[in-house]
Amino acid sequence: MNLWTVWLPPQITRLFTLSLVVVTLLIGITFSPGKQMQASARSLTPEANEYQVDEAPTIDLDNEHAHRSQQNLKNTADNIREKLNLDQPLYPSTEELINDVQDKTGETIEGTQRALENAADTVTGN
Repeated sequence: MNLWTVWLPPQITRLFTLSLVVVTLLIGITFSPGKQMQASARSLTPEANEYQVDEAPTIDLDNEHAHRSQQNLKNTADNIREKLNLDQPLYPSTEELINDVQDKTGETIEGTQRALENAADTVTGN
């Protein structure tokens, strides 16, 4: 593809790309679902000034259902904590890695700040 575009002028390449985009959009519009995606509403009057829209059913939660959901959520959290060993202490090598990353991040930030200060001093002529 690169070999083909090298010896064509850039205007022709842009025109070809634009043509492909237009053809793709036209094909998409042609085969779009159309009326199947429209919302459903029934007219209440012959003049169709008012509409009745079907509402989603409301959910009535009682205390027992809410308590059961909370208990299931707590059991799931406990299961995840147990499977991932989140209550176990970190291995020493992992702690060293975390400390090294924190130190390197601090050094990087300090170096970047110094570079920005030097650039600002250079621009202002100080």
